Amino acid sequence: MKKTYVKEGDQNEKIEKTAKIGEKIVELDKSVSISETAEKWLKETEKLPFFMQNYDKTKENTAIDAIIALQYEGEPLEIAENFKYHGNECYKAKKYQDAIEYYTKALKTKAGNGIEVACLLNNAACHMELKNYRQVLNNCYEVLKKEPNHTKALYRSAKACFFLDRLDESLKHINQCLKTDYNNDTFKSLKQEVIERKKYLERKFKEAYERKNMSFIKKKTLEKALKERGIIIKSSPIEQDMGDVEVCLSSPLDITSILLFPVIFLYPLVLQSDFIKQVEETSTIQEQLDLVLASKPQWDKNNEYSASNVEVCIETKIGDMIKVEKNAQLLDILANKVEVLDGIVRLLILPKNEIDSWIDEWKIKQKS
Repeated sequence: MKKTYVKEGDQNEKIEKTAKIGEKIVELDKSVSISETAEKWLKETEKLPFFMQNYDKTKENTAIDAIIALQYEGEPLEIAENFKYHGNECYKAKKYQDAIEYYTKALKTKAGNGIEVACLLNNAACHMELKNYRQVLNNCYEVLKKEPNHTKALYRSAKACFFLDRLDESLKHINQCLKTDYNNDTFKSLKQEVIERKKYLERKFKEAYERKNMSFIKKKTLEKALKERGIIIKSSPIEQDMGDVEVCLSSPLDITSILLFPVIFLYPLVLQSDFIKQVEETSTIQEQLDLVLASKPQWDKNNEYSASNVEVCIETKIGDMIKVEKNAQLLDILANKVEVLDGIVRLLILPKNEIDSWIDEWKIKQKS
């Protein structure tokens, strides 16, 4: 249950209100029988407003209803002022949601423009603390409908717009504030913040545009280079996250620069593989074998895998498996013959004495 605050004011009025509350409690107290045990007595006293630990809004309580009803006794302005007072107390205690409830109750009394403007602005202040910036604007715009040049409403609107990155609107509001108080340091400070934020966002937008534009140019340059060289890139049915592994040009904006391919070397008989991230299109297969088989692999138990003792094969775009010349350049092997899946060249490496039988077996499996 929310605490009820009594506004400072006329002493007689305070006494009268206190008396009314007392009468209600006394009436209820008469219905409370003194029980035989202390436990029962305490349980019954907890039903009285001044002894309550918790308040269940779903249950009827005559005394509580009487106290709540007192908030609405009097003229609309008096009632509104009372709610506003409670709202101010909650605001000071940083209970912003409770303060909003009180200010909203004050607004519902329709007590006139003066107090309505004050409560709308106070509501805006609470929502500002809660970072409900759109609600701040809603409250301030209601004020500006009544008083278009209200400085506090304009300033809070400018601040809310700033936090929402609606910077042109923010500048419009703050400039209007400065028309009435040009030397106000708070207004000047906010205007400077808005200008700096606007410059920052414009710079970031420009950088993003340039990056996107540059990325587009690089992509088109690569596509043209691949097409001119007869390289076919095919994507997997399911999109793969390849990270930074990709076909690229050594000079991304120069179509005549060297193409660089990621290459995976597969050893199907032993279920092993090697990978080189960038292989130049002019490099020969023998050069790459000399690199990956420069030393004996740990898994080569029978000493079958050396650069001079292996052959290389590759699957073509028509689904055939062919041996490739080891002195051929990578580009010669790929051009118009092979689909490069996801931009990665796949070369199969087998011992010389086993490659023919393996290819024959592979073709049989493909037909079945």
